[in-house]
Amino acid sequence: MRDKSYSTARALWLALRAGGFGVDAIELLLQWRNEAKSPFDRVQIGIDMNFLGLYAEAGIAIAEGLDGNLSDDDLYLAKHELAFALYGIGKFREAHSIYRSLRCASSFKPLIKSLYPSEYQRNTELFQKKFLNLDDSIAGKRVAVLYEGGIGDFMMYSRYLESMRLEGVEHVTIQRPDIVAGVLKPRSWLGEISGANIGDILDNHDFVTWSFTLFARYQDTPFYPSEPSSPWAQAADTESLPTLIREQLSDDPLDRKCLKIGILWRSTNTNRCEPYRSLTLATLAPLLSQQGCQFYSIHVGGVTIEERDLLDKHGVRDLGSHIENFSQTASVLDHLDLLIAPDTGPIHLAGAMGRPVWTLLSATADTRWYNDQYFTPWYASMRLYRQNALGDWSLPLSNVARDLQDLISLRGVAA
Repeated sequence: MRDKSYSTARALWLALRAGGFGVDAIELLLQWRNEAKSPFDRVQIGIDMNFLGLYAEAGIAIAEGLDGNLSDDDLYLAKHELAFALYGIGKFREAHSIYRSLRCASSFKPLIKSLYPSEYQRNTELFQKKFLNLDDSIAGKRVAVLYEGGIGDFMMYSRYLESMRLEGVEHVTIQRPDIVAGVLKPRSWLGEISGANIGDILDNHDFVTWSFTLFARYQDTPFYPSEPSSPWAQAADTESLPTLIREQLSDDPLDRKCLKIGILWRSTNTNRCEPYRSLTLATLAPLLSQQGCQFYSIHVGGVTIEERDLLDKHGVRDLGSHIENFSQTASVLDHLDLLIAPDTGPIHLAGAMGRPVWTLLSATADTRWYNDQYFTPWYASMRLYRQNALGDWSLPLSNVARDLQDLISLRGVAA
């Protein structure tokens, strides 16, 4: 910081954020925000604010930058981030109007460039004739819905498949990762593919769209259920689970009233909310000493030596090391009373199944959670527990501990 320039300050707050020093990054950014003079810099600092959970401030900065002379690509990105900021402060209608404009035919080229930056030219030609505009009728048509985002996004937006059926679609083919095979409830009008050549898909369909576009097309209010409320995900047959998992789940704790609670503490994938979306097992550990509960780790992807020691210390049964796919995860969730976890794929799966789930949200959580403080319109069986300061899990975990004690008391378990 000997070089007292805006560019150096920005490099430092980006490094602080990436290193997990979110509070310091916020303090530095706010000190320098008035030095972002050009439209491009105003948009850029607004995006940085979004990444730190400063959604109100981000919306102001980005809106100011939109008045300048931005390139088409920068303008598209700026509007995208402005929508995120507005969703994050609960201004759904303003946000959704912008988001819909980014998912319609007039934004076709920048949308394809954002989805396929390395194959933009090829895919522009491929999708041009079959691009599904937001107001196109799909009655009697065959529609391909291509995979976009992560597993949680796939689960969150699969609700709109039923909306397509109600609109009169003849057939829908949804592209999905292998790991979620068997999770969606089978329907006669729904097909699933994984890893198929996109050109081959389009040959047999009238339209092509993407899962995020279904949100733009069908979700016209922030409230649910605007779509059929029955869960759209299913558990695998218990017999398909590895033997060790079946044994662990069938071996009831000594107290039959004991709550069976699944836990996760970190994501195995990176997204814009990291490194703040996840937490350490050590941070979650105070919950694990709660009497009247048997905890099960469903963390997939391996645990560290330190994590293994903590699991053993608190008698947590490790199921995640033996789970092979999301269909098996769904079956495990079907045997648990509750899941406690940060914003990862399994919390969306639990919500889609209608299973009880308590979701730990960072102060820089995905803005599709809006600004709801406790309950979310996305999933009727889910509660939210939010940070009030970036990186500080003390308040949400304190609230979880309080509610867990209430739940134990309702079960009649002696603490």
